[in-house]
Amino acid sequence: MSTPVSIFISYAHKDETFKDELRTHLKPYERANIVKIWDDRSIIPGEEWDQEIKNHLEQSEVILFLISPDFMASGYIDEVEVKKAMSRHNEKKTRIVPIVIRPSNLKLLPLNHFQAVPKNAKPVTTWQDRDEAWLDVTSQLGNLFNALRNSSTNTTSTTVTTNQIPTTVSTITTQSLAAIKKLLIEGRVDEAIEALIEKSQNTRFEDAIIMQAGRWNRLKNDKLNGTIADSSANMTANQIQMALLSIIKDMERDGIM
Repeated sequence: MSTPVSIFISYAHKDETFKDELRTHLKPYERANIVKIWDDRSIIPGEEWDQEIKNHLEQSEVILFLISPDFMASGYIDEVEVKKAMSRHNEKKTRIVPIVIRPSNLKLLPLNHFQAVPKNAKPVTTWQDRDEAWLDVTSQLGNLFNALRNSSTNTTSTTVTTNQIPTTVSTITTQSLAAIKKLLIEGRVDEAIEALIEKSQNTRFEDAIIMQAGRWNRLKNDKLNGTIADSSANMTANQIQMALLSIIKDMERDGIM
């Protein structure tokens, strides 16, 4: 399997809620070993935080900048993280993606010539449905992750014979749809989602599954934080499972087994 794409998230601490939401929506990619994500909350006690940040900036293939007024006001982000990212980009060692989370004047940043997400650089907070905003973000990022993984595979692979099939996420699936359906019915939703993400790579169903995966991860976080009643949680869980079963039915109609 290909090495996961290393991701660095740069954000202002006042925007930590948005960073956490992004990580929730990217969790299916992490679980499928497509990406490996790092942000400064991964620094453990006793480590030199400045050096850890610089080390991970140096190692990252993709740097995500969460754009907001607080991001733009941060001297450390401007002087260290943005400058290092620009340097690595100029050396063709990393990809830079601005994610506009709150209304900001992106033109004032040196990042202004990079393609921003969500669509049309519309800030996440201005979308009527935040989940739709994050789905747009993660769908576009998913295209980038796949392109980087395919590029890496093409660079390092040798000639493939009929007896030598590369074991990438997009070509290998470990569960049949019937087996995945059984996982859902048994309430093993995490396993079912992981298998569906793997099976839906490069199909028309990928975005819909990732959206449901994001809903499922958000529900788990709400339950963990005690911010949702049990009755509401059960109702939402049932809705997600039904949505996934409906997607599986459509996949079967398309001949995906």
